Amino acid sequence: MKPYFVSIREGRRVIHWPRLMGFAAVVFAATAVAVEGLWYLVAHTLSTGALVVAVVIAALIVIRAVIRALSYQEEELEMMVESR
Repeated sequence: MKPYFVSIREGRRVIHWPRLMGFAAVVFAATAVAVEGLWYLVAHTLSTGALVVAVVIAALIVIRAVIRALSYQEEELEMMVESR
């Protein structure tokens, strides 16, 4: 799988933090809209509980992306670049 937030520059691993933070903002917004929308369809009212659920789900998605970006080893990235 292609690393979206990590690249190699001058032989070193570089994490693209602005792109990762943009991804986090989009995930939080999309998850909040989706969960709040589903809750509104079910209960016909807005809820802060639904927002809490959305934040938890979004946090899990973002944490997984950050951990994946931080855990890439330089050797793995070099193999991906060489295989292109």
